[in-house]
Amino acid sequence: MKGGSAVACAPHRDGIGVARRVVERLWSVDGCPAILITSMRTEASAWNDSDDDEEDCRRQRRLHDLAAAMQQRRRIAVLLHQQQRQPQQSHRKSAAFDWNQHMLRLTPDEFRARYRLDADAFYKLLQLVAADLEITDKVRACTKREGSAVCPATRLAVCLRFLAGGQVLDLKLIYQMSRFSIYACVWKGISAINKRLHIKFPIDDIAALEELERDFRAKSPYGVWAGQVGCIDGVHFSMLNPGAAVDNPKRYFVARKNEFAILCIAICDAKRRFTYYDMNKAPTTHDSMAWASSPLGVKFANGELPQPFFINGDAAFSLSNSLITPSGLKELDAFDFEQSSQRMPIECAFGILVRRWGILWRDLEVRFDRRTLLIAVCMKLHNFCIDNNVPLHENVATDQASGYRE
Repeated sequence: MKGGSAVACAPHRDGIGVARRVVERLWSVDGCPAILITSMRTEASAWNDSDDDEEDCRRQRRLHDLAAAMQQRRRIAVLLHQQQRQPQQSHRKSAAFDWNQHMLRLTPDEFRARYRLDADAFYKLLQLVAADLEITDKVRACTKREGSAVCPATRLAVCLRFLAGGQVLDLKLIYQMSRFSIYACVWKGISAINKRLHIKFPIDDIAALEELERDFRAKSPYGVWAGQVGCIDGVHFSMLNPGAAVDNPKRYFVARKNEFAILCIAICDAKRRFTYYDMNKAPTTHDSMAWASSPLGVKFANGELPQPFFINGDAAFSLSNSLITPSGLKELDAFDFEQSSQRMPIECAFGILVRRWGILWRDLEVRFDRRTLLIAVCMKLHNFCIDNNVPLHENVATDQASGYRE
């Protein structure tokens, strides 16, 4: 019983010894009351009367336990070190992403669901932008990519998958790239597409205006609606607070929608292709004011659109010789019905745009000065899909919290 008590109290006695040394070394320098140190010395000396043999036994036992613990810790350290090295070795041995192998694994429907283009349209677009996606420093690229540079097809695929709504963390796993490389591919692709694809309203091209007018007239019953060359509307694309990127972030806050947004004024043709866009005004600007102050709106106001052509807008715009709006009169109900029907393509165009490109399903999070570039490239790719007869994939999900706001 005596031996058991001594062993049980050993940790307590050791703790008192440690505390005594710490207090004497630290507190005595700071002027700790001598009575506290004296009382701790008295309490510790009471334990020094125990049997020396028992003390030696306990000391040997502690040394043995300490040696066993040290050996066990060394074993654990070796195992952890081996486990940490294994992923690095497997990563070095893993093959780089192969675009041709990736293509073979995808069916046509799966390819279109992932990249929003079919294979023919993808390679047609690749031909347009391949020169801009080429790597200038291939030696450095091969060093970073473990002996293989990223081909233009992969760069374009990364960009399209990001615009389709892919998350960067997922793209890293699919294409076996770093986060930095993913973003490099995305913005290099956006820059190349914006450079090679264009949207321009043909205000000075009579032949192009006549073709636009024929398309709208063909959609009118008995061809009674003549002269329209476009339909116009304004929309908001939601985004995160621009913060310090602008002088006054509140300028981009739309109180009635409780969100930060980018205002886009756009015109489209009868085939729902965008023929003009402007995103230079604050989202709180009225649609009619944003249009009137846009470069094309100024030309329209100056009478540069040849007669009898006009564009079609809703009641948010002002009636003029070049812009038709609803009358709102009961006796002109038939006119308003036809006018509204011929204005629907712009509503459909924005709906298709957002449904196809999932990056617009949520608030834009990219750097503020790149947000309009991202929206512009989605609009250009929207036109490219229509020109190449690429329909929406039936399994493309929509989001009720869409980034598109009228």
